Amino acid sequence: MDIVSWTFSNLDSSSEEPAYIDAHDPTRYLSSNGVQTLVRKLVAGFTAHGLEKGDSVCVLSFNDINYTALYLGIMGAGGCFAGANPGYTVRELSHHVKVTGTQFLLIDAKVLSVATAAAEECGIPLSNIFILNFHGEATPAGYQSWNSLLDKGEKDWVRIEDPDTTAAYLSTSGTTGFPKAAIISHGYLVSQGKSMEQICATENPEEKDPWLLSIPAFHAFAIPFQHVLALRQKNKLTYILPRFNDSDFVDLLQKYNIRSTAVIPPILLSIVKYPEPVFKSLRTIFVGGSSLAIGVVEEMYTKLHPSAIINQVFGMTELGISVLWNRKERDLTNSIGQPLPGYKLRVVDDEGNVFSDPGATGQLEIYGEHIMKGYRNNPEETDEIFTPDQWIRTGDIGYTKDENWYVVDRAKDLFKVRGWQVSPVEIEAALIEHPDVLDAGVIGVPSTNGCGDTPMAFIEVKKGSLLDEEGIKKFLVPYLARYKDIGEVRFMDKIPRNPTGKILRKELRAMGEADSAANTKRGPIVMQKSQAEDTQVDGQATRHLPIVEKHDTANLGILGRLYSALNVMGFYRATAFIAVGSYSTAGIPDPDAWFTDRFDHALYQTVQHHPPLCYGIIDQTPEKEAHFLRLPAIHRDDVTEFCGQSPDDQSEDEDSIIARLLEKFHVRRLFEGHRIPAWRVVVFKHGGQWGSKSSESPPRQKISFALLSNHGLADGLSLANFFNTLFRFFNNAHDQTGIAPWPFTVPEDFKAATPLEEACDLAATDENEPGLNIDFNAKIWSGANIFHNSIDDYGTGVRLVSIPQAPLSSALQLCKKHNITLTGLLNSLLLIYLSKAAPADHGFRSIIPYSMRHVTKAAPDEILNHASGLICSYPESLASEMRASAENSTGELGLIVRTGLSCRQELTAELARCPKNNLMASMMGIDDWYSSSRIQVGQKRALSFGISNLGVVGGVEEVAEGATLRLEKMLFSQCGSVTGPVFGFNSASIQGGPLAITLTWQKGVVEEEFFDEMAGYLSRRLKSGLEELSELSI
Repeated sequence: MDIVSWTFSNLDSSSEEPAYIDAHDPTRYLSSNGVQTLVRKLVAGFTAHGLEKGDSVCVLSFNDINYTALYLGIMGAGGCFAGANPGYTVRELSHHVKVTGTQFLLIDAKVLSVATAAAEECGIPLSNIFILNFHGEATPAGYQSWNSLLDKGEKDWVRIEDPDTTAAYLSTSGTTGFPKAAIISHGYLVSQGKSMEQICATENPEEKDPWLLSIPAFHAFAIPFQHVLALRQKNKLTYILPRFNDSDFVDLLQKYNIRSTAVIPPILLSIVKYPEPVFKSLRTIFVGGSSLAIGVVEEMYTKLHPSAIINQVFGMTELGISVLWNRKERDLTNSIGQPLPGYKLRVVDDEGNVFSDPGATGQLEIYGEHIMKGYRNNPEETDEIFTPDQWIRTGDIGYTKDENWYVVDRAKDLFKVRGWQVSPVEIEAALIEHPDVLDAGVIGVPSTNGCGDTPMAFIEVKKGSLLDEEGIKKFLVPYLARYKDIGEVRFMDKIPRNPTGKILRKELRAMGEADSAANTKRGPIVMQKSQAEDTQVDGQATRHLPIVEKHDTANLGILGRLYSALNVMGFYRATAFIAVGSYSTAGIPDPDAWFTDRFDHALYQTVQHHPPLCYGIIDQTPEKEAHFLRLPAIHRDDVTEFCGQSPDDQSEDEDSIIARLLEKFHVRRLFEGHRIPAWRVVVFKHGGQWGSKSSESPPRQKISFALLSNHGLADGLSLANFFNTLFRFFNNAHDQTGIAPWPFTVPEDFKAATPLEEACDLAATDENEPGLNIDFNAKIWSGANIFHNSIDDYGTGVRLVSIPQAPLSSALQLCKKHNITLTGLLNSLLLIYLSKAAPADHGFRSIIPYSMRHVTKAAPDEILNHASGLICSYPESLASEMRASAENSTGELGLIVRTGLSCRQELTAELARCPKNNLMASMMGIDDWYSSSRIQVGQKRALSFGISNLGVVGGVEEVAEGATLRLEKMLFSQCGSVTGPVFGFNSASIQGGPLAITLTWQKGVVEEEFFDEMAGYLSRRLKSGLEELSELSI
């Protein structure tokens, strides 16, 4: 019999009593007959949509009262259920989709971006994706709601006689390797259901036995509890909690007088701390997924009713629940119980020989009448897990005593984390993708809470790499679900392997145990004062670990939290401000040593002058939002890098060299906020490597300084302020002698930058003034849809255009003549180029960033981000006019002036009403920048370009012609944004120097030739000084 027919065979057709209730909203419920009706509708809907027998359907959703109907409806239509973890990354979901052969996706809108990216990678069409908007949420544009499956009438489910017919593909790591798809039959599911129905039956079938479930509904452990009992036994009303939260869970235990529940060990561990009264109604707790510490059971029993029982459960996806404590007396020996009917256990040695001694310890093997059929499309792994006589090798070490079974260790490499089986091979494969990681080995080490294991990674990195534990952990974020997060990292010279290349995990475990015994793990970020002693890290100088007190932290602000999240996800990387300068080496015996000594002093004083530079950014965690952290000290080597020009690059011009450097810099993500601030200075020596000497006479050495920063720390003006300060101290350092006194000890009174929303009232509105009035349905040019395949796939393209002072002066004269700004002129030229180069029948939309310091009253030289932006729209009709205009014609001049004046007027009005009706106000209500950013993947971009002109950078009078270090050029560059405009245009100049323009974009959004031609167009027009236009009148 098939699982659907068996499940509904005991149905009381007259009952309308609730079977499943939303624990948060008891007005939402489904009766058993309601579930059956929903299943019949889903069968009709799937059939109408083209689902064929054997098609795999993946459900990617948190728990809900509708989940059981989806589970049964898929199989009732002849399909195969393939539920997946909604916490999966794109990488993990793509793998799951491939191994299960998924053809249809039913997804929660919260995971839309991940699901869409995985579907695109695996070739699943949009027509086969359905949004599970259980609570009436709006269906995202271009997608279809699952409700479209429910309006095709009703259809009886497919009746199946052969119990070996495939019903589901359940993801499992087995005993080795990457997750695989276990082929689950209808007979397996029915057998599991019958066993749990019998075990959970109450002596009085009329006695109410309400359940509370918060475990994932797709998990093999959950299936017989959630998808059977409430439909087969009408006294088992089941309350569904979408996700576990300990305070919610214990409140609901009391609110609904819950008698039974099924949990994984971390849930029990988190609720055992609550007082006895909250558990007064509980009588049965099933615990499965991983081993449970004895002490937890003992403590829990002190709080339960004397008749309550904790039933430990043992099983595998391949077997189902096969062993369970099924006795009325309590167990305090940590036994996994006794085999269920239809299962047999045996103990074998390493060669597979069965031990005759009943108390012998060895590898456990289990035989079952209804177990998995094998791994889908994976005969090698199938052969590996089955013995020749069709027993399953569990990979566990155990023994039996007094007819009770015990598990004491794992024979294979897998380990359990919070009840989830984790493959070290999967984590190792993700680690190896980091460009600095040469090799990696992963083991499970006992969790500090005594509940399961935690992954520990051993890493071999390239020589000279600066990668550390924090960098490793951040790198893994987009690759692995959160429960697979690395707990500890140890760096080593070589990963131990045998002659065939297999990792010697026994040696790694010995190292891990030695580390634990010697307590040599790197200290925690947050610790007690008594712990904050000098801590030696291999290969580094002794340092004091930071003591984090409440007064050491500060509000990061809305802009900071945004850029912190984007940095973690890799959606937005480092901004860069470059100052190009030169100094005379005449009469200096060792110019490089002279320069670096002077630079060290100047940088030390710059840090001292700007307190916000002494704060790190701590990224968001489940417990706390992202915030600033005042660091105890700033170390010179943590914030500086030196590199020089290769002999192979001598033929390149300066702009090409800088552009290539920027493309490298913009890939960076700045982490380690607990010990390093969110900025770096890279000092690049033109014409040679550090240590080489210039051959010019009289020699002048050219240097480019690149300040890389998280944009949440500083806006463009702040980055310019940094260099004004640095050059001033460099040129006034005549009396500096000796070595700079690094590290810089940060005074306790150093304050972080004041966030924008604390410096002004962003919520202020003026009903008489226009607010954000954007027609997002307008047809604008937006390049490729938003995409983010992986962290490593990202790249920023950079093109530089330098306009010398003479033609720049001519262009400024044209601006003055027609009362437009240089920003307005540049904006108009961009629009003219786009109108002729981009596809026709499109308008454009841009954002013009501007400083709000005139409102926030921030000092001109402060380092902070007090910026907002003006959204400007340009209709297709304007683009059509520009497309038709001839270069250097009266018509073109008229369009430039008209657009430039409009730009000036809009920006003047915006600045006058600021901060009222501000763009930043729309960001204040966003708490989760991770989800709000991820959900944009696959959507159209809202902006065509961003244009920023910093104008003439101030403070240059102190770095003029006679200065020791002469400033020659400044330029500001932003990385290509995954979710932002198609491209960025930034310009800056210095008094008497060139205008430096950077064009930046996320590689792949538009062909690079497009930007080559744009750079050429801007260079040609601006280097001409626009003299032909200047001679015209309008």
